[in-house]
Amino acid sequence: MTRVAVVGNGGSGKTWFAMRLGAALQVPVVHLDLYRWDAQGRRRDDHAFVDEVRRALDVPSWVADGNYLGTLADRLSHADLVIFLDLPALVCLSGVLRRRVRTGGRRVEDAEHVDRFDIEFVRYVLSYNRSMRPRMIAQLSASDCEVVTVRSRRDAGHLLRSLGVGPETSRGGSETSREGS
Repeated sequence: MTRVAVVGNGGSGKTWFAMRLGAALQVPVVHLDLYRWDAQGRRRDDHAFVDEVRRALDVPSWVADGNYLGTLADRLSHADLVIFLDLPALVCLSGVLRRRVRTGGRRVEDAEHVDRFDIEFVRYVLSYNRSMRPRMIAQLSASDCEVVTVRSRRDAGHLLRSLGVGPETSRGGSETSREGS
């Protein structure tokens, strides 16, 4: 059984990391953004979101990427390991902007979904370290999970290689997408 939660700021590389790790481990990847937002980028109902995430995580093995505190306790109660991508806010914002250009505004994990980008999201990314990060650290500290904190993109690559995931791992693999989006 392998259950890995990948958390961090928007643009920190959660999806990139999760896709590669899931493909290498040959386990499904649960992309929480596909459950939170519909294909047009509209926010889904909170209760439906939580219920769908719980169902998606009710399997023996997974890699889940997402930072939603409302479902973090569920992920932590099931996870064997947490990868916390704790990068500087400007590095994350740069990642968001590069992703927008590279994907033409579509989600990396499912091109049928728009990649939500607005001033509110930019504010979230820039304020993450002072607003969301302390709450994330508190929840991670209170859990029994092993937490690996990664502070740079280079370190994320090193960690993947140490786990046996090489650069040849494609964006494909055993990803899951949200049905009915």
